[in-house]
Order: sequence, then structure tokens, then C-alpha cells
Amino acid sequence: MKVKTLLKAALLVGLIGLIMILVQNSDMEYTGRAVYEKGSIEAYFCPEDDCMGKIAEELSKAEQSIHCAVYNLNEDKITSILKEKKEEVEFVTDRGNTKPIEGVKTVKNYGTQQLMHNKFCIIDGKEVITGSYNPTKSEANNTNNILIIKSSYIAENYEQEFNELWNKQFGKGERVKNQVVYLSNKRIENYFCPEDECSKRVIEKIQAANESITFYTFSFTDKEVAEALIKKHQEGKKVQGMIEETQKSQYDQYEELKSGGVEVMWYEKKYKLHDKVFVIDESIVITGSYNPTENADKRNDENILIVEDKNIAKKYSERFKDLSS
Repeated sequence: MKVKTLLKAALLVGLIGLIMILVQNSDMEYTGRAVYEKGSIEAYFCPEDDCMGKIAEELSKAEQSIHCAVYNLNEDKITSILKEKKEEVEFVTDRGNTKPIEGVKTVKNYGTQQLMHNKFCIIDGKEVITGSYNPTKSEANNTNNILIIKSSYIAENYEQEFNELWNKQFGKGERVKNQVVYLSNKRIENYFCPEDECSKRVIEKIQAANESITFYTFSFTDKEVAEALIKKHQEGKKVQGMIEETQKSQYDQYEELKSGGVEVMWYEKKYKLHDKVFVIDESIVITGSYNPTENADKRNDENILIVEDKNIAKKYSERFKDLSS
């Protein structure tokens, strides 16, 4: 009897252990279990927070390596730091953009079907700067945002993407390794287009919204994203947003959104709206280099972060109010 009891107890312990593993892995889709670490994430808004200065400050602290994939760069302060630290720097950019930086090893995307549209730098394999901001003179007064993230797991994701670009694997690549990272209790999802299907990730968050969705973006031509927003409005959720008015075209989704009941406006101020942001339920922020367009989803090299944090979401919501006033 004692042997049978012990066997039953062992089986029960094993079953409980299996259940715990499944619970821990409940964030898994194709990348394995969620990972946990201490770290930080800070959001800054351009031009008022001096994004160029923030980036320069972080780059200047690099001790071992700087790996940047930036669509365009011509800010002297940034290029000077890269030249000074040239032995530590590897740089990827898009075809005609970014003049050669003396001494800096550089790879360019010369593809005709897609853009290398990322704007990120990895510092010492443990810090990431990313967002919508290209460090250029023409971006000086446009609206943008950046995130500065201290996380070895998220840095590992960006290093994987950078290595693909460095090896000229443009418009393709392996799926992200650390899809879900809990960074000091903040849940962060990280994806790269086209391999991780960025539009699908955005639509999933839209569909899960319980109360509200706010968006503000440079370009918006993706019909499926627009349809998801319209459906949420029809369900009685508050849906509002704005699109940069210079991006009016036969492909933009403004009229579809408007006729579907969504509170959408053109951003018509002197300088451009260059952010790419969705705020879900005042608690989740989606941002990065990705605009809701078919090119961004299917062809370009892009990245997004989905950050679950009410304090950060509040900043992005307040940003929308400032831009729409």
C-alpha cells in the first residue's frame, strides 16, 4: 500500500509540475517560454525631449560594440560619435541614404522591392534604442518617439535581426527568439517584419481591446488594420486617430475609417507627424518603425514593440492629445 501511495504521490507531483510548465509557457506561440529579467524602458518624444541628444548620450557610453540599423542618418553629433568609436561600430542603412561615415564598416540595402526601414541601435549587447526617429536634419522638428530599453533579452532579439541585415538578408529572416519578455514586471512583445507578421500582431491587440484604441501614424494604407478598427467602433469601443496629411493617396484608409465611424483626422501642421503608434485600453503601447501599410508588413525590414505598462501608455495618450489640439 505504501508503494502505491508513493507512486500516486509521485504522479501527482509530476502532473502539477507539468501544469506549472504549461502555465509558464502560456505566452508561447513559436518562440518558447516567456523570459524574465530586471531592466528598464523609457519613452521620449521628439522634438521636445531632444531625441538626438538622448541617442548621442547613450552611444557615447558604449564600451564594446555599437550595432545600428538606421534607414537614414546625417546628424553630425551622431556621426561624430560613430567615427570616434569606429572600431566598435557596425552600421546598416538603406540604399541612397546616409553618406559614408569615415572608418565605419557599413552594409547597404540596394534592393528594389523593399526598404531597410528600421531605426535601431544596440549598445554593448545589453541596451536598445529604437522607435520612429531617423537622426537626420530633416527630422529635427517632425514628431517622433524613441524607446531606450535596457534588456539583454530584447538586445538579443535586435542582434539577431542586425546579423541578418549585416549578412544582407533583407526582407526576410528567422522569427524572433524572445517573443515575450517580462522586464521588471512589464510585459513586452517584440517582432520584426516581414518574418513575424507585424500587421497580424497589431490586429490581435486591436481585436482584444476592451475600451479604447488611439492611433497616430505617418502612413496608413492597410485595409485589414482599418477593418479591425472599424469593427471595434461598431462594438461600441472608442476609436480615434490621426494620419499625416502629406500621405494622402488613392491607397490611404482615411475615408474608409471615417465612413466606418472612426474618429480620424489628418495631421495638418507645419512639421510632419512621423510617429507610428497604437495605444490600446490606455495600458498597451505599440510603436516602432512600422506604419500600418502592406509594404511595411510584407516587404520592408521593420520592428515593433508592444509594451504593457499604464504609465508608459499614459504618456503616449497624452501625446495624442497634444498633437490633436
